[in-house]
Amino acid sequence: MGATFRLGRIHGVAVDVSWTVLVIVGLVTWSLASQTLREWAPGHLTSVYWSVAGLAALALMASILAHEVSHAVVANCNGVPVEGITLWMFGGLARLGRQARDASVELRIALAGPAMSVAIGLGCLLFAGLSGALGGSDLLTTTVAWLGAINLVLAVFNLLPGAPLDGGRVLTAILWRRSGDETRARRQAAHAGQVVGQILIALGVVELALGAGISGVWLALIGWFLTSGAHAEAAQIDLMVVLEGVRVGDVMTTNVRTVDRERTVADFVHDEAMTTRVSSFPVVDELGNLHGLVTLRRLREVPSATWATTTLGSVAVRADELALARAEEPLIEAVGRAGAGDGRILVVDGRHLVGIVTPSDVTAALERGALARTGGGG
Repeated sequence: MGATFRLGRIHGVAVDVSWTVLVIVGLVTWSLASQTLREWAPGHLTSVYWSVAGLAALALMASILAHEVSHAVVANCNGVPVEGITLWMFGGLARLGRQARDASVELRIALAGPAMSVAIGLGCLLFAGLSGALGGSDLLTTTVAWLGAINLVLAVFNLLPGAPLDGGRVLTAILWRRSGDETRARRQAAHAGQVVGQILIALGVVELALGAGISGVWLALIGWFLTSGAHAEAAQIDLMVVLEGVRVGDVMTTNVRTVDRERTVADFVHDEAMTTRVSSFPVVDELGNLHGLVTLRRLREVPSATWATTTLGSVAVRADELALARAEEPLIEAVGRAGAGDGRILVVDGRHLVGIVTPSDVTAALERGALARTGGGG
């Protein structure tokens, strides 16, 4: 998704926006201003078309955000934690802290987003219909009608039966409820997602061959994204199977070397960083509470001229941006959150650090799990 910036929080859920959003906002604005609005509502100034088109593109992103917020709200209401929401070029993603515990919850979370898109779509079309009947601005009526139609299209598209689309979650819930086998249901949904993605790629290639231009490229890109996402879903399922029953506390390192947040980079680099084999260091405050994490990679980004006046706390990845976990939590759920801090998972009890899980710890757990399954199967 590329680099992101924090937009804010909605219902306590962090909302991040990828800079790739500028691509879709630009394309939508260009398409509306140069063609769609001119054809449906002729006779306006070019500057007006571009202004309205830009607002419509932003309204579309707001609709996508509402879609993802709906997923997040329903997930939270059903006891599934939400790590955050990210908007990017291909839409949005509500990052759940763990999988749903039963098929009914899976279904409710999956349907929440499309339901919001349908509500927005129908509301916009109703408004546009009333505006047209009452002699409202043709440009306003056209723009709102377009927004309503695109939301309905997005709802239908998201319900295609294949992971990682919402329709894939719906399919998972249905198969899960029917068979009682969650793993099998998720595998089948991931396979369906690969099929759907490949079909979209093929349709995009056909459109390109017929001279459709940008729409064919876009369709093929979406198909590629779905295929890649479905492969990732399948890989995640394999991890779930291998790490089944493994808790964070089973693999964490408890003897963790921490550093004080008030310590300067110069003091740390010259005294400790060069003589240890560890590459990441949890940063704590004067009470021993977790403040963040500093890595050697991150320290390399600090200009050497400022080392003497820069504290470790000021350059550390903040605790609220790290993957935090409890010792009793399933490892697979914590691994799904690992991102900042070079993939480290910090294990906490309240604000107190009790351990750390590194990528090598996870790799060792995977190898042990795979070995155990091989022995069990032999």
